[in-house]
This record gives sequence, C-alpha cells and structure tokens, in this order.
Amino acid sequence: MQFTLESAPTLADAEARVATLVGAARPGAMSRVNLLVGSNLQRLSLRRRLAADLGPTANVRFFTPIDLASAVRDQGTGAPRQPLPDGADTLLVDGILQELAAEGSLRRLQPGVSGVAEAVASSMTDLREAHLSSDAFARALRPNDDPKLHELAAIYRRYEAQMARFLDRTSLYEDALDPLLPDDAYAAALGGGPLIVAGIYDVPVVQLQLLLRAAAVSDLHVVLVRDPRRPALEFAEDLASQLRDAGATAPPAPAGDAAIAIPERAYFSAPSRQAEAEEITRRVLTLAHEHDVPFHEIAVLHRLDHAADDTIAAALGRAGAPVYRAAGRPLRHTAVGRAALVLLDLLLLEPERHRLLEFFASPVAAPDIPPGVEAKPVLWERHSKRAGMVSGWVRFGDQLDHYIFGLPRREAGDRARETAAELRDVVRELADRARTLQACRRWADFAREFLAVLDAYVAGEEQLDAEGGDALALARAQIEALARLDGVGIPGDADRFRTAARRALRRAVLNDRDALRRGVFVGTVSAARGVRFRALFLAECAERIFPPLVRQDPLLLDGEREAINERLGHRALAVKRERAREEPLLFELVQQSAAEFLTISWARRTNTTGAPKLPSALLLRSIPGDDVAELASVEELYERGAIRKLPARLAGAAPAEADIRAGDWSRTATALDESDFTLALLEAAGSPTAARQLLTRLWPDYQRYQAARLSRADGRFGEWDGVVPAREMAESPLGRSASPTSLEEYATCPYRYYLKQVLGLGAVPEPAEALQMTPLDRGSMVHEILERWVQAWRESGGEWAAFLDDESRLLAIAEEEFDRQQRGGLAGLPATWTIVRQEVLGDLLALLAEEQRRAAEGYAPLFDPEWPFKDVKVELLNGEALRFRGRIDRVDRGPEGAVAIDYKTGAASKQGSDYRSGAALQLPIYLQAVAEETGAPIEDVRAEYWYATRRGKFTRTGISGREVAEDPLYLDALQVISDGIRGGRFFPYPGEGNPPRPNCRFCDYVSVCTTDVDKRVDRKSREDHGVVQDFLKLQARR
Repeated sequence: MQFTLESAPTLADAEARVATLVGAARPGAMSRVNLLVGSNLQRLSLRRRLAADLGPTANVRFFTPIDLASAVRDQGTGAPRQPLPDGADTLLVDGILQELAAEGSLRRLQPGVSGVAEAVASSMTDLREAHLSSDAFARALRPNDDPKLHELAAIYRRYEAQMARFLDRTSLYEDALDPLLPDDAYAAALGGGPLIVAGIYDVPVVQLQLLLRAAAVSDLHVVLVRDPRRPALEFAEDLASQLRDAGATAPPAPAGDAAIAIPERAYFSAPSRQAEAEEITRRVLTLAHEHDVPFHEIAVLHRLDHAADDTIAAALGRAGAPVYRAAGRPLRHTAVGRAALVLLDLLLLEPERHRLLEFFASPVAAPDIPPGVEAKPVLWERHSKRAGMVSGWVRFGDQLDHYIFGLPRREAGDRARETAAELRDVVRELADRARTLQACRRWADFAREFLAVLDAYVAGEEQLDAEGGDALALARAQIEALARLDGVGIPGDADRFRTAARRALRRAVLNDRDALRRGVFVGTVSAARGVRFRALFLAECAERIFPPLVRQDPLLLDGEREAINERLGHRALAVKRERAREEPLLFELVQQSAAEFLTISWARRTNTTGAPKLPSALLLRSIPGDDVAELASVEELYERGAIRKLPARLAGAAPAEADIRAGDWSRTATALDESDFTLALLEAAGSPTAARQLLTRLWPDYQRYQAARLSRADGRFGEWDGVVPAREMAESPLGRSASPTSLEEYATCPYRYYLKQVLGLGAVPEPAEALQMTPLDRGSMVHEILERWVQAWRESGGEWAAFLDDESRLLAIAEEEFDRQQRGGLAGLPATWTIVRQEVLGDLLALLAEEQRRAAEGYAPLFDPEWPFKDVKVELLNGEALRFRGRIDRVDRGPEGAVAIDYKTGAASKQGSDYRSGAALQLPIYLQAVAEETGAPIEDVRAEYWYATRRGKFTRTGISGREVAEDPLYLDALQVISDGIRGGRFFPYPGEGNPPRPNCRFCDYVSVCTTDVDKRVDRKSREDHGVVQDFLKLQARR
C-alpha cells in the first residue's frame, strides 16, 4: 500500500495536485476514488474543480472525517447505540456530579455551581477525542496531582460507561477505531479505492488513528499546503511530522520560490462594525456590476461568531444581494426559534407579562389559538397594563377578573370587556397547560406535552414560508429527541426539561441550501479553508480577534495536559496555547483563497464599549512592500494610502468633500437602499441650511416639523403650543356632557385637558411588582368597601342606626376586598400589606364610630351609593350652558336637608371653596344634581369632601347651596374655563412654586411636552398676554 505525503506551495497548486492524483487513480471512468476533505463546502468546491479538469466524477466518493468514521462503523456489527440529543451530555455530567457528591467523592467540582457541568462535559469530549480510555487517563495521574484531576478521572469512568449506550460524533470515531473491528470494514467503506486527503491540518488523535487504519487497507495520499521555510505555514509541519512518524513517504518539500498569484489587494478601516459591513456590501456590488464577478464567487470571511454573520448578511440583504451563510442560521435567531424559547419560559418559569405579549406579537403565533380566539397583541398589551399584570398565572387571572369587574365604570362598550375576557381565557388555558407540563415526570411526556402546546400556539407549516416551515420542523425534532433520555436513567423534572430543551433549541442550526450557488458566501475563515473564490473580503481583522485570544481549558490546564502526554509517551491531549500557531496558517490560506480580489478590513471601535481597536499584526505583515513593519504607525499607513480610513459618517455612501467640490457624486450610487441614499444626500449637503432645503424634498413631513420648531420659538402662542382655532376642532368637547373633574383638569393645565379630552390620548404606565399598595389603589379599595357596605344596608331594608350597630358586616366586606386586592396583585409585599390592612381596618372602625354619631343626629343614606347623574345644566353669564354628568359617592339626608358626599382618602388638601379657581368643581355640580333630583331648593342642599382616614383626620369640608348661589366667582370660573375650551386655548401651564413645574410632577403627559416648557410659557405669556390673562386671573385665586 502507498502512504504518501504530498506537498504543494499554494492552495491552487494543492487543488491541481489533488486533480492529478484523482486522475492517476482512475484507470477507468467507473473506478472508485475516495476524497477526505475538511468540510462539505470544500467537497463542493473540489467536485467542481475535478469536473472541470477530469469530466464526470460519478464514482468519486467524498468524505469528511466524521463521514468516513460513520461509513466504517456501519460495516461493523457492534452494539447498537441510540442517538444522544443535543445538550444531553451536560445532563449526563450533571447527574454523575450529583451521584459522586452524594457519595462524598467530590471536593472541587460541585454540582449546581454555574458552568461546572458544561466545563466538565467539554473536558470529557477532549479526553474522548484523545482516544484515551478512563483507565488510561487514571493511570496517567499521580497521587500529588491536583485533586481536581482525580475527580475528573472518577467522573470520566462513569461518563464513559454511560456514553457506551449513546451515539454522538465522538462515539462514531470510537466505534470505527474499535480493535475488534476488522480491516475489511475499512476496505468496504472505501470500496477498494485509494483515499486522498486534502484541506485538513488540525487533526485530533481519533482522526489521525482513523487515517492510519485506512492506510493499512488502501493507498493513502495526504496533500498539504506546506513549506518549511515559510513561517506562515509552520503549523502544517506538525501534521507532516506525525504522518512521517507513522510511515508516510514524502518527497522534498517545495523550495519556497514557486510563483504565487497575488490578487488585487485593498485595505480599509471603518468607524464601526456596522459601517464595515456596509462598506463591504458596496464593494461587493461594485465587483458584481463593474467586474462581472458573480455573487456566488465572492466570500466575506471573519474570525467571529454568528453575530458577525448576522451583521454582514443584514447589510448584504439591504442591498438585495443573495447570501449563503456557511454556518447556517441559529434556530434561536428565527421567529419560530424565538417563539419556542419564549413559550418554554412561560410554561416552566414564573410567567411575565412582557414575555406573554412578546409571544403573541410574534409573526409565527397561530392566527387562531386556544380557546378558539384570535390573538390581539396590541389590545391585550393595553388591557394587561391597565390590569397591572406583572407575573404569575394565578395572579394574571385574578388581576384580569379584578380589571374586568371594574370596566363598566372605566371603559365604555362591551368590546373592551370582550377583548379583556379573551385575554383572561387565554391566560387560563396556558395556565392549565403549564400545570400539565410541570406535572410530567418522564422525558417522553414532557416532550409530548410541550409539542402539543407548540402545535396549538405556533402557526402550522402550511401557514409559514419555507424557512419558517423548516425552522418549525427542526424545533420539533430537537424536542422529540429528548424523549430518548428516558432510557438513560436521568430522572425527568420541569427544571431539567427546560434546561435540556433550551440548550437543544439554542444549539440547533438551520442550514442554508445550495452552497456555492446561492449567493455571497458569509462565514468564518475555518469554514472556507481550502476553498477558492474570485473575490474575498476578510472582515474584523483586528488585534485580539485575528488571531483571537487563546484561553486554557478551565479544568485541564495546558501544563497538566503536557504532563499527562509525557507520561503516556505520546501527544494525546491537545495543548490549547498551541492553537495560536494555527492562526498564521489560516490567514495565509485566506489570502490564497482569493484568486483575483482581496480586501482586508477592521472596525476601529468595539461594538460594546466603543474602545479603540488596532489592526491585526497579520494584516500589517500582509501589506505589500518591504518597508511596512509589524508595528507600523496606522496613521502613517493612512497617509501613504496603504490603508483607506473611512470617516465616521451617518451614511457611508456620502461622497467626500473633495469629491463634492469636484462635482463627483458617484459614491451615492453605492447606497444600499433608499434610506441610505437619502442619508448620503443629507450628509453631503455641507451645511444645516442646505440639508433643510433637501429635507423638504426628501421628507414630506419635514415641513410639519419645521413649522412646530418655528412656532415654538416664536414669541406668540400658536397651534404647536396647543392654541387651536375653534373652527379646526372637529367637535367642541363641550358639545356633550362633561365630568366636573375634566374641567378641573383644564383649570390646572389646559394642554393636559387637550391631550386627554380633545385628542383622547391616554397614558398606560408599565406595570411593576408593587412593593406596597399605591395610594390610588388604596383609595379605590376603601371606596369599594364603603360602597358595598352602604349597598348592603339598602338591600337589608332595616334602619340605618341599627345596621351600624353590627360592625361585623363592615369588617366582612373589608376582608373580602382585602382578599380580592391580594389576588389582583395590588397589595404589595406581605410585610407592607399587613401594615396597610391594619391601618385601613383602623380607619374603617373609626369611620363607623363617626357614622354612628351622625346617625344619632338623624343622618342616613338617601340614594344608592355611586349615584349617577347626567345632563345637569349650568347657565353661564354669557347665556351659554354647560352640561355635566358623573357619579356621587354618597348622598345622605339629614336634619338640614340632603348632603352630597365625595370620599377622599389622602391628606386634606382640597377645600370646598376651591371652586372659585376651578380646582374643585365637583361639589357645586353635586349640589345642583341633588337639588334637581330631590326637588329641594339648592339653598337647602350641602356638598362635602369627607376625608375618611386618620391621615385626613376624618375632616369634613364643604359648601352649601346658598354659598354657591351667592358667589359670582363660581360662574366666573366656569365662564373662563368654557371660553378657553370653546376658543381653543389649550396652552401648557406647568404651574408656579417650589419645586418648579408642580403641575408636571405627576402628569401622565410629561414626556409629550418640551423640557423647557416653563421657560417657553413664561416668555410667551409676557409677549402674548391676551391669550392667557383670564386663565392667570383664575390661578391667582388658588
């Protein structure tokens, strides 16, 4: 058998040598020849080259190392193994760690510590790839070695025994290298033909042993790009040495003076990674349009991870260039993958409102979901916020019940209640699914139940595009594989299933189709090793990226690996720091992969911190010219033109100032899309004035922005300040019944009234976990308790005084409300809730005593609580009328007549006489409503604020109908408010005093105003005093 080491000075020569070897090994067209290559991509590239040189290649069989191991294994009759699901190796390790810890055998490698199981699993893989048995590893240790190594040996012994039942990548090599497997299995796998190896440089022990077993039954030719006198190719000498030691014959290596084709080179630096990707895209388009380079013969390579693929592919996608992603697209980056991960967290963790809405806003959420409703994420977002939903299925349901119960008062129409009820039904359905899933105990049951939820809540394949359908099928396959863990002996529980399923989904990759035919190749330098392109871009060639920092294994340190290798007598375990020696080889192969055009670049700033980055030493050494030192000044290289420095600009397609002066606008033609073109024109305008002139053409809405800016800078109030001509309002807000509190809002800030009452804007704050009950919720709760208490008396038909003697009724209603508030998630933390509950009970008992005293004086409720009124008409001084509607907390009858009562639960801040400034209009309107309902003269009716808490000292402050009837300031205040609303005067009024802008402190619309609203209003009020003078007189009465 021939076993040769073939050397070639360049990648192109290596391809030619492979073609020669294949031709020589095929005496006939149907003669079998085997090629072992480093990747499927190299397989496609070499097949194309062989077809061009040799014609049909039907009987040329390609393998990657793992393919060859699998083919050899299939010829054997070893014990069957079941496939190991993605991520299950870590579960196996975690189970072993727990067993050994329970036995007291672990001191350093404790289970449950973050990252330990993952690190141990990685070390297990290294030991298996070194073709080391657990016994051999244990024998290589010494008593004085780090105790951690002895713990690893104990773990490895059990891990090896458990993995004997499973099939993964390494177990394919283990089975293929089984000493009991006859050489005939290799001969059968190779079909009696020779094996030619190309494009492989970093060979672990299992792969080297695989090659040596093959060399025993067939001719083996290994083709390497190598030259001992070229430092960049030094790493290839390691494999060459190992092959020679194993018996390979090798002709003399090339002398190093062979002509190497040098592609046209270019270098540039960009201000950011995004700008770098966009510049590469521009150059890709130039190559395609001006040099007729097909997209599939262009590659963009890097030394980073999937995130770099995303950035580059997105930039190419903006320009409409097709892309082939060598590493595929991670399932977690697809809409289906993200939805599956969110669903997993919702079902197996404490569900959070924002995650629930995130799922239903997904483009792959099913159009019809259980229990038979259509997802309405926008409306559900609003209702869930208003309901105060934060987390927890039970609390979600209780909060929605609480919210829906209160909707008739706060939201008109049945549609809102129906939509909120649909959300509640969906929450209950998912809660049931979560309970069912969490109750599972077998892996197969977990997988079945989760897939049932996935099928019910994610659109079916027939409703998805091709990529979405593939992603769904992949997600299902990853979850289905977990059912096989029942045969491992790993107990199933909710936490383990979530961890395993999450790991499986995150590791899964959706592969692109049609490599080397679909579009621009995007991937890592390793993925394209040994593949030639007409044009190649190497991105992010910066220090600490290419070459990257090499980190030691956290458990098997390099020194420990070297000691173990020395004791074994051969190089079994790879030494991590030696990986740095591979980087110059990778860089050299990248350069040789470019047949005609090579562009190398880097981003000058990091994406995360914005720290500066330097070009890689590999990049500097590659710049043509004998006078470019590795430590050359980058600024000097910019000045010499060796590297082009792209300026930091909004649009990379904007021409430089010199080009603009010369009338050359051609760079704008390289814009990636319409928005990039627009930004390029604006940036090249040269001055703000010119840019604004361009904006009026490019952005139709710019004129509105400009009008707003100029209006707010003007000395007079205008439309952009809220002063709107009455004729331009579609409907006067006063054309219908108004609530007293809405006019109070105008008297506080006309602009707030405009946003809320005229434009109908509402602010819904983001719910948060309540540490304690808010004053607003506390007040609503007290109102609800008192309302139900009075209603209970009305329904009892008894005497009010006798009803008050039984405090148990009030306390029972309070307890029911307390429970409802807790279930609704409004109570806050248990510690603070206990205090609030005790305070409210104390207030209620004190209020009961006050009620008993007043009952003895003859007071008792007259109407049902929350008594509604509408169309209460108030004639103004100018003959116009205002109509009011509302609800009164309570109306009593007493010795002097009827009394309208408005409960307050805060500090006693309002006085009955505040109606003169428009700040307290409820009481006079209530007076009139009660008078009209009872038929009593308004002079005989009274209205009161009753501060029904100890904080408010149970103060009762009010007014009589006589006071209001005789006070001209009441109608004057209403006239000022009416004139302002009808006249469209909705200017902002931030208020005066300390702290500044008091009206803005708790305003829902503060983000709508400009930050200098107080200065703007003050300036305009002086210059345009006529607009605000009546309003300011009203403020002076406060």
